[in-house]
Parts: sequence; structure tokens; C-alpha cells
Amino acid sequence: GQAWLALINKLLSDGHEVSPRGQKTKELLNVTLCVDEGLCNIITCERRDINYRFMIAEWLWMQAGMSDVETIARYNSKISQFSDNGQIFNGAYGPRLINQWEYVVKSLADKDTRQAVASIWTPSPKPSKDIPCTLTIQWFIREDKLHATINMRSSDVWLGIPHDFFNFSQITNVVSTYVGFPVGSITMNLGSSHLYERDSLVAQACVE
Repeated sequence: GQAWLALINKLLSDGHEVSPRGQKTKELLNVTLCVDEGLCNIITCERRDINYRFMIAEWLWMQAGMSDVETIARYNSKISQFSDNGQIFNGAYGPRLINQWEYVVKSLADKDTRQAVASIWTPSPKPSKDIPCTLTIQWFIREDKLHATINMRSSDVWLGIPHDFFNFSQITNVVSTYVGFPVGSITMNLGSSHLYERDSLVAQACVE
């Protein structure tokens, strides 16, 4: 939680104002967020009223390779607004990742590999309300621990990071059971780290 709060504070103090799709944000480019203990992955800030049932359900839904609206909307009805047809999410990570696990685990049989990469981004995506924010996840075994590096094109510090960090660390924990090494660090490289103006007041209260 400390790394998250530090990033919020940095965005509030040093972020530049930009308005993609007409929505005002404070933004920093090329931000790296690193947590050495990757399984310290749940933010407990009272002002950030996290739906923990949805957080866990989303991870399980993703891990199962699912993309349907009905299953996950039981835990967060607002999420359905990001579906183009009300039935599936075009940008769902699960279907993109599920067929890559065998490759990732086989690659990590070589402890020194740099090829254990899973891709999420689709080149030249068609217009959609659900374009993936994440590009790739890469894993390394170093010093007898499994480390993950996540590359994201876009990252909402208030709504996104608490869920994204949890999901990526839990996915890494699953991979760790196959390769036999405990989870180490989780590093997120954020092309655009941003805080929407609508969330800035409550975010400010978190860091005061």
C-alpha cells in the first residue's frame, strides 16, 4: 500500500494535466512501481472502498480464461458498461492468457531465461469500449525467486492499480506453484500513470 500511496502523492504534486477522451487527468509518463514482496498485494485504505469480493472473483474469472459479462457482473454490476455487446468483454485477459501458460512454464524450466513472456495486447485493435490496458507479463527466476514484470500502456492509479496488482501477483503465485520457486518482486512499468480529476479529492484525503 505504501508504493500505491506514494504514486498517488506523486501524481497529485507533479502530474501534468491531460484530457484523453475529454476526461481530465493528472498524468506521469514512464512510471515504474515495484514491490519487493509481491504477495503483499491487498490495499487496505478505508477511503478507497475496495470491493474485495469482486477483486477475488475477477482474479478467478481471469485465471479460468473467462470473458462473459454475466459471471463477473454478479460481483460488480457497473463493469457491464465496458462490454460492447453486453455478453462478453472483448479485452478480457483470461482468454488471451490461458493458452500461454504451458509456454511460460516450459520457458521457466531454464532458470536463466528471458523468454517467459505472455502477451495481452492485440496489434491494431478495432474500436471498442474494452481495449486492454496491459501489454505483456514477463517472469524471471532470479536468486531462487519468481519475479514478474508487467508492462502497461495505461494505468488508473485509483481504480486500476489495487485490482491490477492483486491480479498479477496472484497469477504469478499460480505460476510459482508450477516452477517451484516462491514469488519475489512484482514490477509494473506504466506508460501512462494517471489520476482522474473526479477521483482527486478522495485520493488526496488518502495521502494526507
